[in-house]
Amino acid sequence: MASALVHRTKNIASMVALCAIVIAVTAFDFGMTQRVPEARAAADRQLNKELAQERRVACEKWGMRGGTEEYAACIADLKEIRAKHDKRRADDPGNRRDGLAVTF
Repeated sequence: MASALVHRTKNIASMVALCAIVIAVTAFDFGMTQRVPEARAAADRQLNKELAQERRVACEKWGMRGGTEEYAACIADLKEIRAKHDKRRADDPGNRRDGLAVTF
């Protein structure tokens, strides 16, 4: 009788511990998913900053000073090239998984 009670108590304690772990993991995952949009936005801002810097350096390297028409045309051309490149990568079947495009 005592053995059955001890066994049942251990089972209940195990179930309570398992439920506590599941709740803790769920709470942690929920907290992480709430931060994902913020992290993605910060990464996008950093990438845009780096791309703008690269465009500026590239255009100035070829003798186009900021504020000139040639410089503005150079920046526009580089943006267009980048957009076409990104589109090609997104459309490449090798970059797809489960029907979603994976871009880097």
